[in-house]
Amino acid sequence: IIMADLNGLKAANDELGHAAGDQLLRRAGEVLNSVIEKPSHAARIGGDEFAILLPETDEEAGEAMTQAIQDLVAINNTFYPDLTLSLSMGSATAHQGERMENVVKRADFAMLDAKRQHYIELQHDRRRQHEGDEARRPLPALLRVRRPHDRHYGTTDRDRAAHAVRVRDGGDPRVQGRRREQD
Repeated sequence: IIMADLNGLKAANDELGHAAGDQLLRRAGEVLNSVIEKPSHAARIGGDEFAILLPETDEEAGEAMTQAIQDLVAINNTFYPDLTLSLSMGSATAHQGERMENVVKRADFAMLDAKRQHYIELQHDRRRQHEGDEARRPLPALLRVRRPHDRHYGTTDRDRAAHAVRVRDGGDPRVQGRRREQD
């Protein structure tokens, strides 16, 4: 079994709206449906979690499937450069007589380790990318790199989320007032 978790779904929903999060979920489903063949099955089992059942598959074939999924994710991202799809995955193979619940737990723990490692590497990459360039700050959760000319450059996640809610609920009167003054 492979347990997969979609990285950055909450950030996509918060930063770019639920349509962006839905797009990430659809893309993850498309990738999994493209690579999984019967008798194997892939299913969304929670908000951002997927399970891939691989009957009669040994550990080596499970690792090969994980790599095939990551390769297809990389190809998928070339078509959507503004919204990065990223999956953290962990796999486990059942031993003779082992209960399925234990196998799922082992795969889930491996996925959580992969997710932790993903975010550690992300932090490291962000720091290295911006060393000596304190004027540029990255948007959280790998969605895209903010640039100084971006509208929300330098604001906090909470500020952007509050702004998104105001816009969704009919607009921010302060912004509308500024627009009227500029016109």
